[in-house]
Amino acid sequence: MHRIVYNPNYSAQVDYTICFQCGFILRLFEHEPDKRVDFAGNGIGRSEVEKLLMDPGSGAQKMRMQKPQIMQLRDQLFDGIMMQLRSVPIGMRIDLWLLNQYSELREQQRASLLKQFRANVEILKPEYERTFPAKIYQPNLTMNIAYARFWADLNGEPNLARAYRNHSYTPNALALLKIYNEMPGDPTNDRNLIDAWANELGLQGWYNWVKYETPNTR
Repeated sequence: MHRIVYNPNYSAQVDYTICFQCGFILRLFEHEPDKRVDFAGNGIGRSEVEKLLMDPGSGAQKMRMQKPQIMQLRDQLFDGIMMQLRSVPIGMRIDLWLLNQYSELREQQRASLLKQFRANVEILKPEYERTFPAKIYQPNLTMNIAYARFWADLNGEPNLARAYRNHSYTPNALALLKIYNEMPGDPTNDRNLIDAWANELGLQGWYNWVKYETPNTR
């Protein structure tokens, strides 16, 4: 059994959001039982982020953050970049499937995407680049650009990626899209896709693939 919970105060695109999350479950169960794995960030990556934040030249140190604040920021940054690495490339596969197969969701899908685009461009503000370690900031922004370019090209709407026009990370984002486009889109390649993006982004070794265990539903 899988339970998807949503906040009724933020349910404008609830049908699309639930179907999107179901896409991850369906893709997982396309694998044979002994091939099903979960993505899990590990202590190596979390420790690396902490080390970066504790560096005397880091933005966190220049802002004179106290240790509890740094630990909180460490978890926020590490968990966020791992979630982004896990969800963006596979989410693009799922969104394309929903776009092609479920026309009744398109209005909600577009509204959700535009909302996500608006949230993503916040990372362009100078204070984020000053505060976040480059090893987090660059992969985050690169995936944001790839995501925007994917939809801009798919819909023939270059304005969807206008905020990132001529950005220095664009070649890195195009490299991610090249990997995405050249790798077969069936679910059995989802793990390979994430690994390839991680290698391109310098995030390899920050996570493990662990055997999927069927939840106890008693």
